[in-house]
Amino acid sequence: MASIRKRNNRWQVQVRSRIYGSIAKSFHRKSDAQKWAIEQESLMQSGQWSRTMDRGSRISDLLSKYLSDVTPKKRHPDSEKRRLNRLLKDPVASHYVETFNSTAAAQFRDRRLADGPRTTEYDLVLLRHAWNIAKQNGFNVRGIRNNNEDDV
Repeated sequence: MASIRKRNNRWQVQVRSRIYGSIAKSFHRKSDAQKWAIEQESLMQSGQWSRTMDRGSRISDLLSKYLSDVTPKKRHPDSEKRRLNRLLKDPVASHYVETFNSTAAAQFRDRRLADGPRTTEYDLVLLRHAWNIAKQNGFNVRGIRNNNEDDV
């Protein structure tokens, strides 16, 4: 079932299914929200819906969007640009957002630890922030866990 509500001057749609779980997306116009909800519900009911069809994004897509939208607004973006460009070349960038799991995150962390714990921490913080920005922009992503936090 879909539910539509006004939230922060936008229309938020939530479509829930026992089989597929729930997805949410925000729109500026209510008519767009209603169309998207009907489309997602019909795909779920016909069995054609999948998370990869909804968001076939890779982590490189998240990082690229972060690099183009968020990083330029920072006071000193140069070091972050270098770090993001290096992350875009890393094998972690080729993972699909939907299938990125704790095993892939641990492999990335272990590989980066060879360059030092502080570098690893910077990279993980950057990945987590890009992940959270993607969440705010409607991507259906799960939280990334940190040693010190339960769920981000």
